Amino acid sequence: MAIELARRGHQPMVLTRQPGGSPAREVLDGVEVRRFEWSLRPRTTFPLRLLRARRAVRAEVLHSPPAAVVAHFVSVHALYAWDCARAARVPLLLSFRGNDALRIAPRSVATRWIYARLTRAADVNLFCSQWLKRETESAPWFRGRAERSGVLADAVAIDDRKPPPVIPAERFVLAPGRLVHKKGFDLLLRAWAALGDTMPALWIAGDGEERDALHQLAGSLGLGARVKFLGAVPHPELLGLLERAVLCIVPSREEPYGIVPVEAQALGVPMVVTNVGNLPELVQDGITGWLAAPTMEGLAETIRRAWQDPRRQSIAAAARTAPGATRGYDAMVTELLQWIETARHTSEPTQ
Repeated sequence: MAIELARRGHQPMVLTRQPGGSPAREVLDGVEVRRFEWSLRPRTTFPLRLLRARRAVRAEVLHSPPAAVVAHFVSVHALYAWDCARAARVPLLLSFRGNDALRIAPRSVATRWIYARLTRAADVNLFCSQWLKRETESAPWFRGRAERSGVLADAVAIDDRKPPPVIPAERFVLAPGRLVHKKGFDLLLRAWAALGDTMPALWIAGDGEERDALHQLAGSLGLGARVKFLGAVPHPELLGLLERAVLCIVPSREEPYGIVPVEAQALGVPMVVTNVGNLPELVQDGITGWLAAPTMEGLAETIRRAWQDPRRQSIAAAARTAPGATRGYDAMVTELLQWIETARHTSEPTQ
């Protein structure tokens, strides 16, 4: 988004946390990036770092006051965004992307109180999908105003894809994603075992806390060479792999948006996704992809159905024109600017 804003003549500044060894200041693709030590951990030193970071962030923002402050993914940095918006007397926009609303906000009494204050203070609360908007607005901690809530869906960008270092000689099915429980890779492995030798090899691209458990599960299921774990793959190379896959599978238990499905659609790759969260909004069963129940049995049945469907390639071709597959950052930024203008012309200064 920042690159597209800069391309249009705006001067975006990205404020983010500073991982170890990263520079405090740099310019990336023409966009100013400022990094601060505002991570929650270690918690024992957080209050002191909070005060230091608050002063530093305020000074940076007030040196060249913005037209608005946008917190994209509403985590600890949203507190600094709120503080800066108040100090600069400009609108505050919160953009919820998934885990922030579904996991972080309801985590404790303290987080529920903080997010209640944040959403009440925000001039606009945005969400990556209608599904996440409905889920969040029904949460007891949410205090945003209905007339100031909307959807800012993610964009898809596939132009930076690169061929993988080694071009696969054999056909393969690709399942990309973080190896965490909500992504459902354990369900997929069990479904793959149930499918027997009827499918090409399954390649799983990603890393996460369930990596070892999934390796063990694959071994106990006797999958052997039928499953390959690739580990973390840089995004341009991941897109290159996806483009060469004969089928893409997203076995999630929960999905607030679904960036992998829209990337697969944009690349014309047939895909099977679970019927959860926002995925039914992106995929029409049997028209632009296949929807599976989020169970081992549901996945196995639908993968088999997709693989045996003689229309598989024509369905994948039709998916290229699906709304999510054609949504670029130009559209996303246009909508964001419209929300900013709405907030600037109808809001009181953020309190």
